Amino acid sequence: MNVQPIEARGGARATTSVTLVAPPKNGTAASALPPGTEGLSLTDRVYLAIKDDIANVRLQPGETIIEPALAERFGVSKTPVREALRLLAHEDLVLILPRKGYVVRPLGFEDVVEIFALRAVLQPPVFAEAARRRLPHQVMQLREIWSRFEAADDRASEVVIGQQFNMSVTEMAGPTRAVRILHGLFLESQRFWLLSRHVPGPDGWQKADDLSYYERLLDTLERGDADAAGQVAAEYVGVLQSRVLGSMGLHT
Repeated sequence: MNVQPIEARGGARATTSVTLVAPPKNGTAASALPPGTEGLSLTDRVYLAIKDDIANVRLQPGETIIEPALAERFGVSKTPVREALRLLAHEDLVLILPRKGYVVRPLGFEDVVEIFALRAVLQPPVFAEAARRRLPHQVMQLREIWSRFEAADDRASEVVIGQQFNMSVTEMAGPTRAVRILHGLFLESQRFWLLSRHVPGPDGWQKADDLSYYERLLDTLERGDADAAGQVAAEYVGVLQSRVLGSMGLHT
């Protein structure tokens, strides 16, 4: 076994976002708390750092999380680490094991199938609403993300930038419940794609297909064509579902 920014918890209380970066190629994890979050509480900063590690599979599904090790890494006491882990457990990204501590939530077959099934339901209408509400500067920001995706030269970067693109589109639709759910689904999708990035889909990995999708979607957003945006999103999620099942040796 998935860029956007991951937002700090608490809505108005913590508004700084942290842009995800691809996992280090040498396998080492970043040690600093997220830059640009100095105005947040220590708990929020640790929460964002651990969530970023989970999204980028520096902390892998099923991996045990050691409180003292994280506290030492971030240069904090165990209290903000424990509070951050409880918040992540509330988001179902971390599991609490009585008398044993914490583990990163595993990502199994049924989880992955459900993630993309839910995206198939939620993503088209949310992207259609984004087209209705889009502003020129938001479309320009998407163009910049698309350019970075085009220039990316490794699969992990493509995965992360692709999720940044999706997250940015959903944010154009407004702060709805569906958008919040999609954000979680995009994060879980990112975990899956990063873990499976060496496993080709049924027709192999074709970056040109994704570039075509982003270009088509950008065109519908620029025109404010909600119906077309929803249709493009529906078609692409269908492609993703086929790719996911193909990577598992199944078929639609």
